[in-house]
Amino acid sequence: MKTAVCVLWHPGDPWREQVWRFTRERWRTHGFDPVTGSSPDGLYAARNQAARDAGDWDVALFADADSVLGTGQADLALREAHRTGGYVAAYTVLHYLDETQTRQLVRGRAPLWDHGRTGIWEAAFAITRGLWDELGGMDERFQGRMGQMTAFIHAAGTLATLSRVPGYAVHLWHPPVTGREYAPDLWARYTDATGHPDRMRELLAR
Repeated sequence: MKTAVCVLWHPGDPWREQVWRFTRERWRTHGFDPVTGSSPDGLYAARNQAARDAGDWDVALFADADSVLGTGQADLALREAHRTGGYVAAYTVLHYLDETQTRQLVRGRAPLWDHGRTGIWEAAFAITRGLWDELGGMDERFQGRMGQMTAFIHAAGTLATLSRVPGYAVHLWHPPVTGREYAPDLWARYTDATGHPDRMRELLAR
C-alpha cells in the first residue's frame, strides 16, 4: 500500500509559515514527508495539485497546514480507508486553539484546551486513489472557502462510505483568511444528489 500525506499550503504569511514548520515536523516525527500543494487558481486546485505531486499513491491523507493529529491516527485512518474504500476522518474530536494556545504549542508548551467539537469531517481525512479519481478530486468550480468540502463529503458518502477513527485533531490559530466566495447553486445541486449515486455521478461528470 503506497501512502501519501497531502497538505494544502498558503505561502507568504510569516505566522502561517511558522505554524507550518511546526506541523511539518510533527508529520515527520510520525514517519511522513508531506507533499504541499498551492495554486493561484484557488484552494481546491491547490489540493488537487498536491494529490498530483504526491505521485503514484494508493491511499492518501489530506490535511491543512495548520492541523495536527494525535500519534498513530494517520496510519490508522490510511489503513481503514484502504480496507473500506471510503472516506475516513482521521479523528473524532477537533480542538480549535486560540492565538495564545497556539503560541504555547509552537513554543513547546502543552496548552489547555476545551472539550473540542464533534461532527466535523474535513480537518484531516484519508481516501483511496480509486474513490478520489471517481470523485474527480476537488471540484474547482467552487472558488471560495465555503461549500466545497461539504459537497465533497456528500459525494464521498453517496458513492462510498463515511467513517472515523478514534482520536483528536488540533487546529492551530492563524490570522483570518479573506475571500469566502460561495457557490450556493452548485452546492444545492450536490445536496439534491446526495444519496442518489447515478445523480451524483452525473453531477461529477459535468
